[in-house]
Amino acid sequence: RALIQTMLEQGYKPAAIALSLGRSRSTISRELSRNNYKRLLYLALLAVRISLAAIVAYSPISEHAR
Repeated sequence: RALIQTMLEQGYKPAAIALSLGRSRSTISRELSRNNYKRLLYLALLAVRISLAAIVAYSPISEHAR
């Protein structure tokens, strides 16, 4: 995610980022649309926080842990 952010700041297009990371264009596009604030800015740390919050929200919690 930090590399995606850096490459975007340097002016790379999502297709070029995907190629350099060995990922499909759709993977990069989904990452950007999931974690992009109004398509103006991509912040790697914010993307990590959002994904961690989703993991916690959807993780099963045992009754003993409550």
